[in-house]
Amino acid sequence: MSAARGEKDADEGEEEKEESNSVRSEDESVDALVVPTTASITRRSRIWIPVWTLCLLALMLLDLVSGSVPCPKEGCLCVAKQVTCSGAGLTEFPKNIFVDVESLSFVRNKIKRIPQNYFKQFKKLKRLYLDKNVISEVPAHFLEGLPSGMDAISLQDNKLRFLAPFSFGGIRDVGDISLQKNELRAIKEFAFAGTTHVNMLMLGGNPMQRIDGWAFSGLTDVNFLELPRGIGALAPDAFHGLHRVGFMPLAGLNLTELRANVFRELRNVSVLSLVDSSVGNVAVGSLDGVRGVQNLDVFNNTFLTFEELRIGVESEVQALKVEGNSFKGIGVPGLIHFRASRSLSVSGNTFPCDCRIHRILKEPPEGFADTNYCNAPVEVAGMTIKLALNVTGVERCPEDLVSEPTSSSSQYKASAGDRNFLPRLTLTYFLLGFLFITQENVLIFE
Repeated sequence: MSAARGEKDADEGEEEKEESNSVRSEDESVDALVVPTTASITRRSRIWIPVWTLCLLALMLLDLVSGSVPCPKEGCLCVAKQVTCSGAGLTEFPKNIFVDVESLSFVRNKIKRIPQNYFKQFKKLKRLYLDKNVISEVPAHFLEGLPSGMDAISLQDNKLRFLAPFSFGGIRDVGDISLQKNELRAIKEFAFAGTTHVNMLMLGGNPMQRIDGWAFSGLTDVNFLELPRGIGALAPDAFHGLHRVGFMPLAGLNLTELRANVFRELRNVSVLSLVDSSVGNVAVGSLDGVRGVQNLDVFNNTFLTFEELRIGVESEVQALKVEGNSFKGIGVPGLIHFRASRSLSVSGNTFPCDCRIHRILKEPPEGFADTNYCNAPVEVAGMTIKLALNVTGVERCPEDLVSEPTSSSSQYKASAGDRNFLPRLTLTYFLLGFLFITQENVLIFE
């Protein structure tokens, strides 16, 4: 019996142990679900951080190759949507570039030419850098098809010799177009036709010899237009069709002549300046045709001679300043005629105070003789024009006297003679009438 009782007690002990183990396992599972420990969180974080990092890297790689080809050439670097092939020794543009690239850089290579329509495929391009290559010309409309809103187009320090018609045409909403430090000698007609909304168009650092007529025709809405120094010729209508310009400085020009109608149909310019330039002759009509200039500044130039300096009310110039210029000679007619709707300043200029000065004084701006000076003859150099005339009493040039209208004294004499004309005319008619009557009577008596 004692043996049976022992087996029964052992069975009951094992049942109690199983129940205890079951309760403990249930409690642990509840604790694991309901009350996670700090250690468990830390362990899970350590597991998930590298997973998210890998996911982000995978997304970047997918974004890079969306189009999908690898980087075009050894020596090129492709990151996100940028392709940089600077100093890669390229002699031509690579063909295997993904089409949704946003930035292309081919700086410091040996590329000579741009294939027609090469850039047309890049519909999302924002920046294009072609600096420091050996590109000598670009085809017409070579940027056609690029999206509007580009940040920059740069071809600095190449071998461009001229800008052909429509070469930079059809570009819209671009930040900067940089063409400095090329070998540009001429801008042909319609080079920028159809291009609009440009922040800066920069042409400095080129050995420019001339700008042809209609060169900027069709270019509109430019905040800053920089032309190179040393330009030797501006053809008539050089700026025809250039509309809505913020600031256009013409600096350091070396013109043999400022010809008629150079500025014809240049419209709506905030600031137009001619500064630090040398001009052989200013022809009649050279400033005709400009319209809607807010500020026209003519500063510190040397003019060997001028036939006419005229800005009329039809030019719609609001503020005009002609200051610090040296006029070496005065041609024919030698007219200075300035009108501005808001303000006008003609001062600090120098002129030859010989007999030709009277040509200017036909129609001078107010206060002209008091605020401008003589540069010749030597005895009056540095004097105001008014003082010099009082000192020298210089008369008009003989050639001007021939074409001058009759002086006031001679006009007076003529009018005095006219007062004797009526009695003479009356006497003449009386004598003719007497002869007629006498002749008539003779005929009757016959």
